[in-house]
Amino acid sequence: MKTGIVFEGGAFRTIFSCGVMDAFLKYDIIPDYMIGVSAGAAYGVSYASRQPRRNLDILMKYRNDKRYLSMYNLVDKNNKSIYGLEFGYETIPNEIVLFDYDAFQKYPGEFYCVVTNVVTGKPEYMRYTGEDKTNLLLKATCALPMLFPYIYINDTPYLDGGLSDSIPYEKAFEDGCDKVVVVLTREAGYQKKTSASTKALAHAYHNIQN
Repeated sequence: MKTGIVFEGGAFRTIFSCGVMDAFLKYDIIPDYMIGVSAGAAYGVSYASRQPRRNLDILMKYRNDKRYLSMYNLVDKNNKSIYGLEFGYETIPNEIVLFDYDAFQKYPGEFYCVVTNVVTGKPEYMRYTGEDKTNLLLKATCALPMLFPYIYINDTPYLDGGLSDSIPYEKAFEDGCDKVVVVLTREAGYQKKTSASTKALAHAYHNIQN
């Protein structure tokens, strides 16, 4: 039997998901398959590498650091993201609050990130391997419109996976899971709605990027 786990995104809300991850690690519960969206993927890799509290340590230490999150990053022509792309996805995991790439690569299952292909508007599911220490795939799955630039992988522009498949449980079943645990970051009964103003901003953002 193959068991999977799905991690919804939600920016800082996803820190509550890390409580689930750390509780599972405490009892040595490791599924055969993991798939995450946006912050769910960015935080979930630390679950696969068996590093409890790592995500909490990062937020506690750097949530107010302008290198991590600030409008300064958004207007910086070398960054163009509200998050510091190099600081958050390269400097922190590679130099400060180390991500254990070796331990991650010993995870016997598969870890997938959801990204949205800007050209097709469809979700794509890419396997995170820990081999790329710039963490380009994690940047792409977290790339919220208007707050991130397009993230290019093999010359194709991508944005946040939550735009096209925010809770990819169906993909987990398609990939052979018999049982799937879904970790949400919204209250029970929540239904996402897209306002007219949000759609207008999205169109404007697309025109700016192109």
